[in-house]
Amino acid sequence: RNQIRTVVEAQQASADSALAATISNLERSDDEQGQDIEQVVRTHQLSIIQSLMWLLELRDRGISTHSYQVSDLAGAIAQELGLKEAEVFAISTAGLLHDIGKIAIPDHLLQKASPLSESEQTLMKQHPELGAQILEVSPYLHDLMPAVHHHHENWDGTGYPDALAGEEIPLAARIIRVSEAYETMLSDRSYQASRTVEAARNELRRRSGTQFDAAVVEATLRVLQRQEEEVLSSNLSIATY
Repeated sequence: RNQIRTVVEAQQASADSALAATISNLERSDDEQGQDIEQVVRTHQLSIIQSLMWLLELRDRGISTHSYQVSDLAGAIAQELGLKEAEVFAISTAGLLHDIGKIAIPDHLLQKASPLSESEQTLMKQHPELGAQILEVSPYLHDLMPAVHHHHENWDGTGYPDALAGEEIPLAARIIRVSEAYETMLSDRSYQASRTVEAARNELRRRSGTQFDAAVVEATLRVLQRQEEEVLSSNLSIATY
C-alpha cells in the first residue's frame, strides 16, 4: 500500500517540477503568454489525472467506468445549479478522482466478492482521506482535496470521515455524494443487484434532506429527467427518419 502511494506521489512531484520549470520559462516572456501558461497547466493536470486513473483501474478493474459516470453527472448537476464554468470543471474533475484513495487500499478488500466485515469497512472508509493526501502532493490538484475528502459526508452529519453536516460540507462534495450514490445504485455489485432507474430516483427522494442535500437532489432529478427526454427525442427522430 505505502509503495503504491510512494510511486504516485513521486510521479506527481517529478511532473510538478517539470511544469514549474516550463512556467518559469513562459513567465520570462511577454505578458500575453498568460494563456499559454494556463494551457500548460491544464495539459499537466490532465496528464496527472490520466496517470492516476490508470493506476486506479489496475487496482480495481471497472472502477474507471464508474468514476467517469460520476464525473459526468456531477458536472451536469453543477451546471444545473448555475455554477461558473471553472467550478463545473473542478467538480467534474473531483468526481472523476473521488475514489482515487482506493489506490492505497489492500487488493483483497477491493476484490472481495462478499460484503465487508466491520473492520474491513473501517479500513475502506479511509479512502477519502487517502485520496485527499494523494492530491495534496500536487499544487495543481490540491484544490480538489475538500471535495474528495468529504464526498462521503451526509447532510444530517452521519457520514464520514469528519461527520460534517449541512453547509459545513463543501458543495462539490455534496454534489459528488449524490451523483456517486445514484450511479452506484444503477450498478450490479457482487453482493447487491442494481436498481431500476425509477427505484434509484425514488431512493434519492427518500434520502433527500437526511443523507443528501435537498437542493442537490432536486437539481439531479431535473438533470436526469432532461437527459431522459433528450434520449427519447433522439430515438423518436431516428425511428421516423
